[in-house]
Amino acid sequence: MKSIAKDKVPLVLLLLLVAAALLPNTPVYQEIPGRDSGVFLYTGWRILSGDLPYHDVWARKPPAIYYIDALGLAMSGGSTWGVWVLEFLSLSCAATIGYILLRRAFGTLPAVFGSVAWLATVILLLQGGNLTEEFALPLQFAALYLFFDWERGDGSSWRGYAIGATCVLAFLLRQNLVGVWVAVVLYLTVNRVLSRRWRDLCVHLATMLLGAAALMLIVVGYFAIHDSLGALWDAVFRSSLAFAAAATPETRLAAVQTGLRLTAWSGISIIGLAAWITGLFYVCCATDRATRLSPLLHISLVGLPVEFLLVGVVGRSYAHYYIAWLPILALLAGWFAHALSTGVPRDPISVFKLGRVAPSRVWVVALALAMSSIPAQKLLFQVVGKGDSRDSTRSQVVRYIKDATNEDDYVLMWGYESAINFASHRVSPTRFVHQYPLYLRGYQTTEMIREFLRHIMANNPTVIIDSSPGNEVVPPIDSVQRQKWLSGSDSYAVLPEMDEVFDYISSNYELGGVVGPGQWPVYVYVGDR
Repeated sequence: MKSIAKDKVPLVLLLLLVAAALLPNTPVYQEIPGRDSGVFLYTGWRILSGDLPYHDVWARKPPAIYYIDALGLAMSGGSTWGVWVLEFLSLSCAATIGYILLRRAFGTLPAVFGSVAWLATVILLLQGGNLTEEFALPLQFAALYLFFDWERGDGSSWRGYAIGATCVLAFLLRQNLVGVWVAVVLYLTVNRVLSRRWRDLCVHLATMLLGAAALMLIVVGYFAIHDSLGALWDAVFRSSLAFAAAATPETRLAAVQTGLRLTAWSGISIIGLAAWITGLFYVCCATDRATRLSPLLHISLVGLPVEFLLVGVVGRSYAHYYIAWLPILALLAGWFAHALSTGVPRDPISVFKLGRVAPSRVWVVALALAMSSIPAQKLLFQVVGKGDSRDSTRSQVVRYIKDATNEDDYVLMWGYESAINFASHRVSPTRFVHQYPLYLRGYQTTEMIREFLRHIMANNPTVIIDSSPGNEVVPPIDSVQRQKWLSGSDSYAVLPEMDEVFDYISSNYELGGVVGPGQWPVYVYVGDR
């Protein structure tokens, strides 16, 4: 309690920073959710209506994010405010745990610096919010905190179980969010082998494995009981393998480079790499590692390359992917601030002599303010700026659907716009609420397309809205426009069986106009002509 009271001012500052970072994602400023968020919200809404992910709604992510959104919607009577509150609680827990961890390891000023650095970077990476990476942050920091206690002499076995459980929870948000746990296992293995602590190694790995297995068995059992385990495996893992297989060495390297560039706008990747190089020299030359080095520095040195590798495996450069790097970068920023404000002991690497260069704490405060300048500008623009034409089109489409259809009518959004189904409260006629899986090379099948067609024929959506203009993945419904369309992607293709879908739509629907600045075509059901 005394510790919390002493840290009241820094913690309040960090919670205010969390609220500011999430301000543009509130329903006040975000009328229509982002694309990924729309999928999560739509699936969460359908869960509350009795549907099951994968079986009734095709979903590529593991199940945790969909149930988090279902909880948020249930809390607020269907409003996205409930999900926003869960985002705030998640980031607040991450900021609190991270700050206390950094303070225990490096001191108060480095803890504030590292916390401000990663929270400022979140502003640059939150693409509309409600993302899997946000909800993984408190799990990552909690695992690091538990590991730190372990290495500081508290070998209580419950910490191993808890670390394993947090790993599974992060995995159930997205498979490659487990970098922190991979780093922990690698460190423990090497450390225990070098020190010949074989019993400790077996106990630590066993407790983590048991904690992970217990939670995973519950999830597997739930979906197995509901006869959806096969659908989960197919949608989550087989599609992920198809995405990974499409990546090339060039796209994998580009994904890491993009992450370094995006996080460099706050400076955290620059400082993180400098601290990583410095820390590596320090570890190699330190004479008394057990007493002088924080185990968190070791984890950072292992964890940063692991995080790079996990992003590279996917080969995608979405900004929110790099939120997963922030706990490790926060540790490196804390180490950097500690070295800058107090000076690294001279005997390990006297060539750097950081203590002689800039021992003043003023430098740390100045750096924190400078690192926050670009994120602050982006935040201000998001709050006072205007939405783009896509948002305007999406808003107009939602208004059109509400005016032209009833709540029990089916509406098919052609493309990747599940957010519009959610915002208009209209159910998709098919579990393929977005159709990217029908075009994904290495995953798409003839049976999936025939299932899609059966759903459309059975439910005959009142309107079909084609969001393909400007989308390189989804072919237009109109045959003339489709002849001009080229995917331009090695990851996606159109199977010949899709012609049956286009033929059915052309026979039963007619063009009723276009909506919004994006000129999205609207097809109205008229029956077989």
